[in-house]
Amino acid sequence: MRLAEAAVWGLFGLWAALSLLVYVPRLQRVIRSRDLFVMIPEWRFFAPIPARHDYVLLYRDLDAAETWSQWHEWVAAAPRHWWNCVWNPAKRANKGLLDLTVELSRRAQDKDPAIELSSAYLALLNAVSSQPRLVTPKRTQFMILMQSAIKADAKPQVLYLSNFHDL
Repeated sequence: MRLAEAAVWGLFGLWAALSLLVYVPRLQRVIRSRDLFVMIPEWRFFAPIPARHDYVLLYRDLDAAETWSQWHEWVAAAPRHWWNCVWNPAKRANKGLLDLTVELSRRAQDKDPAIELSSAYLALLNAVSSQPRLVTPKRTQFMILMQSAIKADAKPQVLYLSNFHDL
């Protein structure tokens, strides 16, 4: 009975290990090609069509000397750690940024005349305006870029460029 029990535990252990290792890019093709009975799961419950683009929120400031700064990326979350696969409270900020950028991009595409009064626009403006700065700016501006998550060499596309706002 012990041998059968050990074999079952070993089989399930191997299955669990392969289910995790399939997401290592170098091993994915090897594991999937040998998975004849399609036993290794694909964890896409809530995304049957995976995201193909990443959204980036950039901002720049005008200082007292009337000089524009370089574009800075607004980062929603802290750097990732190994425990974020179990506990990741910063994930909400990333999801919020995604939802706001998608909403604002949709409104820009529809040429919404009241886009600057939308909650998405005001939330993004608030996020950009509340970033810590070394110098107090007079004005700020933000931009939403869309870049391919699949093709690393593809040029980013500007989805929206805001007006200038006094701070």
